[in-house]
Amino acid sequence: DNAELDQSFYGDALSAYVAAGGTKAVEQLFEKAMTSDDTLIRDSILGALAGTGKAETGKWLLAHLDDKRMRTSDKIGLIQYMALEPATRDMTYDWSVANYDQLVKGSGIFVATRLPTVPGRYCSVEKAKAVEAAYRPKIVQYKRGALALDRTVEQINACGVLEAKRGKEILAAFK
Repeated sequence: DNAELDQSFYGDALSAYVAAGGTKAVEQLFEKAMTSDDTLIRDSILGALAGTGKAETGKWLLAHLDDKRMRTSDKIGLIQYMALEPATRDMTYDWSVANYDQLVKGSGIFVATRLPTVPGRYCSVEKAKAVEAAYRPKIVQYKRGALALDRTVEQINACGVLEAKRGKEILAAFK
């Protein structure tokens, strides 16, 4: 009941609800988000669902991204949140590559520039090359998102180089 809760606690409250309620809570909240016209509620619910860090929830969400009630901004938001979580990162990246055309066609410049940032949490020289190879043809095809992809690939590569050269030293500093 959103009338009983301060808006600043929506994210935490919804995350706790999903954690306690499992798949049933995921299904209920997803339905509530899809039927809500309140952008704050809708975004808070989708953020809580995407941020569970559970592969099971990630698979469920990816299977429901074709729901006709989902806005393109909802899809991009879910994908970006899910890419932050280690348990859902790979499946989300794979989905974004496989469904790039569906997301970008007719969606405007903002989607085309946000989508290449999805793999930004990877940290590997090899993954930087893979991201470049997967996304670059689409960037060229749609003529949008080149700068975002360049920055993402550079970030992934730089992280990989740093980890290879000083990773053990950095980890030791935090022990």
